[in-house]
Amino acid sequence: MVTDLGTTNVWLAVMAFAAVLQSAMMFVVALVALRLLRRMEDALARVEYTIGPVASRVSAVLDDIHGLSEVGRRADQSVRATVNQISSRMHRTSGFVLGRFHPVLWTVRAANATLSAVRARRGRAAPNNDDRRAIENFVAEGAPAQTVQ
Repeated sequence: MVTDLGTTNVWLAVMAFAAVLQSAMMFVVALVALRLLRRMEDALARVEYTIGPVASRVSAVLDDIHGLSEVGRRADQSVRATVNQISSRMHRTSGFVLGRFHPVLWTVRAANATLSAVRARRGRAAPNNDDRRAIENFVAEGAPAQTVQ
């Protein structure tokens, strides 16, 4: 059997060249990626250097705002408790006053209404002769006598 290894050797050489070429390309890609990584780290360090003081100030302001909101919540709870306590006391006081002095209050109101009615009647003048004649004519013309005072 005749063995000709020339074709096989050519293909092996092509495969070896392709493997070396692939390895070289992967090495170049790794170097480019390493350079990009270093640039990104430098950029990130500059950003952190620039934003670091601002971030710390913002954090301090947010802490202050949180503290103020807590103070506001406590003040709101205190005011609500005080208003509820005052409302409860006023309700109990009004119940006591109305319960104990209810007859006195209604007696005073009745006396006031009576005095107002008496004062209103005193202000009216007694009918004179002209008024009497007008009433008589009104009744004579057909008006019911009970509607006339």
